[in-house]
Amino acid sequence: MVFVRKSRGWSRIASGVVSLTLTLAWANEAVAQSRLNKLAAPLASEDFVLAQVARPPTARFFTINEVLARQGLQNAALGRAPSLQSNEKIVDSDTATIAGPEPFGLFGFRAPNGRLWANWRAIQAQLGNDLASIADCRARPASCTEAAAHFVSLLEEAEKKSGRARIETINRLGNKSIRYMSDTQQHGEPDRWSSPLTSLTSGNGDCEDYAILKYAMLRMAGFASEDLRIVLVRNSAGRQDHAVLAARDNKQWLILDNQRAVTLTAEELPTYKALYSLGHGGVTLLATRFASIDGAGLDSAELAPATSNWGRNEIQVEETAGASQYAALLL
Repeated sequence: MVFVRKSRGWSRIASGVVSLTLTLAWANEAVAQSRLNKLAAPLASEDFVLAQVARPPTARFFTINEVLARQGLQNAALGRAPSLQSNEKIVDSDTATIAGPEPFGLFGFRAPNGRLWANWRAIQAQLGNDLASIADCRARPASCTEAAAHFVSLLEEAEKKSGRARIETINRLGNKSIRYMSDTQQHGEPDRWSSPLTSLTSGNGDCEDYAILKYAMLRMAGFASEDLRIVLVRNSAGRQDHAVLAARDNKQWLILDNQRAVTLTAEELPTYKALYSLGHGGVTLLATRFASIDGAGLDSAELAPATSNWGRNEIQVEETAGASQYAALLL
């Protein structure tokens, strides 16, 4: 009996211990959960911050005027006066320029619709008509207009040469075929592009008209449209906008300029900063591509657009993570 009473006593004690243990366990679990919740809050916040850091930065867009304003502030901070005479590119010391496939070693992407597109589409339509008239003139000389006959005579002289010599000849003949006259003087308006036969008929033209004439001559002389670009440039030496023709020969772009008797490479024209090109792909905005240099090599490539007053367009360009490279502009 005594043994039984002891057993019952021990059972009661054991039950109490179990109950107390369960109670303490539940309490500890509640406290632990509370502590975990408190710990989880900052961790969750930190995870959110880390996620924000890991996420690629949101692209921000800026206008060319904003870039120029920011560059002016940077020049002022460095004690430099802004000048178009300098060929300096303001870039970080850990950047490198990557050569592109377009004239002047640049990269190109489609320009937004605007006056340049309207001018180029109109000229393309006129070029088609002019080239058809010139082809008909060559086939049936009796049908030639004076301008078409003049064009054919220039073309036949150029076709006596080949390769770069043909390009040189077309540059020289094109420069002699019309007399420079601004659009304001000739047409009474600031900007009008003329077709080759129109320019040969009037005998006058400005830089775009010279480039268009040479473009047509090279096309008729057998050059593919993919190897020709009318390039709009800013000449920093005289702070003037200008137009030239670029022709690719043996993977090298040659520049045909109404201000020069010989063709030159882009490297020989350091004051020319290419802005837009016009050709088989339409109107292209040209840009220099820079890449940051780190331990792994070249990465973080970015495009820095050239700037211009052509058409006074407010071109919007994406500014990516390397914000300091916004100033890597061609000025």
